[in-house]
Amino acid sequence: MSGNHNHPPHRTTPIEVMCNPPTKEVNYNE
Repeated sequence: MSGNHNHPPHRTTPIEVMCNPPTKEVNYNE
């Protein structure tokens, strides 16, 4: 089982973003 596929090294995964609103992401974009 490759954890890298399910859990990438990134802080926030695309799945989390879909479930949780990209609050921190927006801050970075702004």
